[in-house]
Order: sequence, then C-alpha cells, then structure tokens
Amino acid sequence: MNRMFMLGAAALALTLGTGLAFAQNAAPARGPGFGGPGAHAPRSGLFQLKEMDTNDDKVVSKDEFIKHAEDRFAKMDLDGNGEVTLEEAKEAHEKMREEIREKRQDDCKTRCEGKGRGAKQPE
Repeated sequence: MNRMFMLGAAALALTLGTGLAFAQNAAPARGPGFGGPGAHAPRSGLFQLKEMDTNDDKVVSKDEFIKHAEDRFAKMDLDGNGEVTLEEAKEAHEKMREEIREKRQDDCKTRCEGKGRGAKQPE
C-alpha cells in the first residue's frame, strides 16, 4: 500500500511538474476564457482533473486518480521495467511536448480552414 501511495505521489508530482513546465513556455491565452477561440492554454491542473474524471460525475475518486497516475507512469516507463530513470522521464517529457505541439498545429489548421489568413481561396 505504501508503494502504491509513493507511486501515485510520484506520478502526481510529474504530472503537475509537466504542467508547470509547459505554463512557463506557453503563450498567454487568447479569447474568452479557458479553451476559448484562439486560446493556447497549457494542459492545466484543472484540465487534468477533468481528464481523470472518467465517469463525468464532476468528482475524481481515489481509484480514478490512481488509474491516471498508473497510466502516466506507464507512459514514462519507456523500457517497461517498472522504474523511471531521469533519462526516461526527460525523453517521455519531450515526447509528450511534441504530441501536444502536433495537436496544437492540427487544431490550428482545422480552425483556420476557410477563415482569414492561410485559408484556401476560391479559384
């Protein structure tokens, strides 16, 4: 049980640490509120809580929290040996950053199609 608690605490620390790292480099959000049109907000702690709430009851149970932590740990344990080294953590962090960067680019392309700058003009 103590090991499970430590695993959860470590995963939470990494999760929140990653969010803070993104927040330092993120452009200020634009548009009305979080996630509004043109917003480029990082994956905040609130977003992660929503992601953890798998049954949409607006409450994160201990089981949901632990499941999220275990999934996060598994993503970071690149060699699958049950331990995360500093090198694995760095590599996983960069991989997650790249995935987020690609998703933002895809979202931007989708929003920009047919609108203003960069839109395809009728022939």
